Order: sequence, then C-alpha cells, then structure tokens
Amino acid sequence: MTILKTSKIVFMLSLLTSILWCLGQIIDVYRFAAVGAIFEIIWLPMMLLLVLLPIISFFHLAKEKFNPKSLYLYSFVIIIATGLITILLNQWHYWVSRKTQNQISERFNFLAAKQYNRGLFHLFKLEFRVSKSS
Repeated sequence: MTILKTSKIVFMLSLLTSILWCLGQIIDVYRFAAVGAIFEIIWLPMMLLLVLLPIISFFHLAKEKFNPKSLYLYSFVIIIATGLITILLNQWHYWVSRKTQNQISERFNFLAAKQYNRGLFHLFKLEFRVSKSS
C-alpha cells in the first residue's frame, strides 16, 4: 500500500514539475505581477524536484526490478523529457536571439555607414561650393 502511494506521489510531482517548468519556458510569466511572484516562489523547489525526482524514480524503479507497469518508469521518462525540452528550448532561444542580434547589428552598421557617407557627401559638397565661390 505504501509503495503504491509513494509511486503516485512521485508521479504526480513529476507531472506538476513538468507542467510548471514547461509553462515557465513557453509563457511570459512576468506579464502579470502576481503570476511572476508565484513563479519566483516555486522556482527553486521545482528546480530541486527536476534534479531529485529522476534519482528517486530510478532508485525505486531498480528496486521494483524495472517493472514496465510501474509509475516510477513513467515519472522518470516525464522528468527526463522535461529536462531535455528545457535544455533544447534554452538553446533555441539563445540561437534565435543571437541571430536576431547579428541581423540588427548588421542593419544598424549598414544604416550608420549610409548616414556617415551622406554626411561626407554633404561635407564635400559644401567644401566644393565654398571653394567654387572663392
């Protein structure tokens, strides 16, 4: 009876951690102050659960001799998938932001060079008029 309860608790914690962690990665939680405050309060416990739950699940799964009907197996898979999704989303956000920064930087450099060349053109035009009228 206690093994069943423990497996259900670990499974429910895995689902909760997975849902909250993925929502925090996808949705802008700081759009509303109350949601951001709640997210900040539960962030550290969710991080600890993301690390500890696979260890606990694997320990109990090995204790049950890797039974495929065990909730610990599903808990382990859910938490590992959540960790991989988190890592991949962070890498994707980094890559997109890096690409966007490079595009903005290139566009800014192009516009700055265009403005600089225009300024030089006007400067030379002004010098030409001054030297022509003398």
